Amino acid sequence: MERKKREKFTDEHVAKMIEMANSGIKSKDIATEFNTHPANVCQILKKNGVSRRLTTEKHAEILHMYLNGVEVPEIAKKFDVTYGAVVYIVDKYGVRKEKNAKIHENRMTIEQKNAIPIMFLKGESALTIAKKFGVTLEAITYNLRLRGVSTNFLDKPRNEYKLNHCIFDELNENSAYWIGFLMSDGSLSISKTRDKYSCYHIDLSLSSKDELQIEEFREFIGSNHKITKFKNKDKIIHMNKKETKDTYTSSLHIVSKKIFDKLAEYGVVPNKTTREKVIGLESNRDFWRGVIDGDGSVMIINGKPSISLVGSKDLLEQFNNYAKSIYPDSNSSVHKRKDGNVHMFQTSHRYAHAIIKNLYYNCKTALDRKLAKAKEALAIYEPDLIWNEQSSDSEAA
Repeated sequence: MERKKREKFTDEHVAKMIEMANSGIKSKDIATEFNTHPANVCQILKKNGVSRRLTTEKHAEILHMYLNGVEVPEIAKKFDVTYGAVVYIVDKYGVRKEKNAKIHENRMTIEQKNAIPIMFLKGESALTIAKKFGVTLEAITYNLRLRGVSTNFLDKPRNEYKLNHCIFDELNENSAYWIGFLMSDGSLSISKTRDKYSCYHIDLSLSSKDELQIEEFREFIGSNHKITKFKNKDKIIHMNKKETKDTYTSSLHIVSKKIFDKLAEYGVVPNKTTREKVIGLESNRDFWRGVIDGDGSVMIINGKPSISLVGSKDLLEQFNNYAKSIYPDSNSSVHKRKDGNVHMFQTSHRYAHAIIKNLYYNCKTALDRKLAKAKEALAIYEPDLIWNEQSSDSEAA
């Protein structure tokens, strides 16, 4: 059986097709006129720079018609596209889910609608709320978006995580401390989901020897998220020979726009390395203790107490000002390290003693090993100093 030869169109035929297309005639009707398949017409028009694609304005019209109850076949007929093309457009912009979510959301009472954001911000997942009110998950997320509350992957059925999104709303010793610790060792970032919603990530990763600190933070924020461990290969030089030593990093990852935005108010922002600068907590000892626990050191050098901190120039100058408010005669200063853009603050003797005592004496929240070193350092000049036995890292929550 001979294959039917493909039609050959003259320049006059092509010009006529272009003219008909520009006048608004459908590809199907043009194909009928020239006794060919509509796909051939579309290919010829495309090759000659005539686009049959729907513009953004046409997309907006389709979405408007769909939301106002016009059936998909009728929309497809009006715009000379297939049924599938209309469905693709409404799904692309999330309108079909939005329409169904709006229907379910309208079934709830005003009291239920107002209760949803409160329940969600207190740690209940959108899925749990949906089950309680007998509506779809989309209806809950639609309600939250209407009220400016960001939703994230915590709403997925397989993840029933808990988190107190309002934990940083009240500024106290614990919250100020953790803001400082996250300023030093925390990491914030923003990503986009497949639905083009923003996810606001907060990560805390520490050496496994400080895993207890991550557990304290997890307890503080009312979370049951899993702490993950990663194996690292650290190259070290021992006896002039390069060796590889296995070390482990413990990490906690949460997603919360509420916490993310609250931290940003105090200067804890994404990509903060070399540009950290605290806002509003410049004179808060609990904040600075958190910073020292993260990127600082409390030491004893040549039998004398010493304290140091590394970070951005702005943050260290703020800490230097705070240190001088404690000990005005301090000779401390901030200088740039030779190994990059990182700056360093360091002081010792009685200057360091005064700063360490201000930060750690009878505190409730601190890194265990730093607190132990602080007690040892303060005992040099004040061996009879009495500590409150309840001041320990265990009360961080």
